[in-house]
Amino acid sequence: MIAAIGVMAGVMTLILREDASPVVSENPSPGSVLSVADPIISKILNRLRSCESGGKDEAINENDLDNTPSYGRYQFKPGTMYEWGTKMGILTNIESPEIMNVIMDGELQEIILVKKLEESWRNESFWMHQFPACGRIYRFWEYEEDINPPTKERSG
Repeated sequence: MIAAIGVMAGVMTLILREDASPVVSENPSPGSVLSVADPIISKILNRLRSCESGGKDEAINENDLDNTPSYGRYQFKPGTMYEWGTKMGILTNIESPEIMNVIMDGELQEIILVKKLEESWRNESFWMHQFPACGRIYRFWEYEEDINPPTKERSG
């Protein structure tokens, strides 16, 4: 049994494996896992979700730009989701092959991505490596406090 993940009042629920051990840890730093109150991060998530999957959690791209499949809301690769989620302490008690049991969970992808964006969203190489097509379209790293995409005057 795998229970859905949810966030309510800043508290993360747990995904449980059949043996009832937690796959997702409790919020490692209260209030920061879903920092979508930040208008720039919120705008980035909305545009990236639309660009990557059309907003569909069940989206699968069998042959992404690197000729491997991508899954879900933000088109994660299994290795990327596992690496980011475990390094951030969000995914615990999970082995690499088990990532396929949770990769289609859009909320889990978003939790992991928000944590990653907190440290990387202004880094152009992050976007060009992780989300190259959408990065080229939206140039997220150039977003300003007014949350609008860069104009020709702003971007040079």
